[in-house]
Amino acid sequence: MQTRLNELGISKEAAIQMASTMPKAYIELVGKKAPASTNQSPPRGTNTAFQSQANDPNNPGMSYFNKMRKENPREYFKPHIQNQIMELGAKYGDAFLNR
Repeated sequence: MQTRLNELGISKEAAIQMASTMPKAYIELVGKKAPASTNQSPPRGTNTAFQSQANDPNNPGMSYFNKMRKENPREYFKPHIQNQIMELGAKYGDAFLNR
């Protein structure tokens, strides 16, 4: 397990916190090999799929969760909220982070 955490660059403390707050995400993260890194940048330009995802009402955006963290940290740190953040981030990528 420590070898996998080292490969991912995750500290033991961060892994323990993730395992306690987001067990499903933790298992997915440490149970799979990370894809081989390439030095290529993603293509740039107009991506209509990306734009439609950014406007998806099911994508509240990270700003929504940041506001929740400030106003109601007890709710923000609940496992189902953390899982929702991870799922939306994986599904929408930058469209989630920038919204």
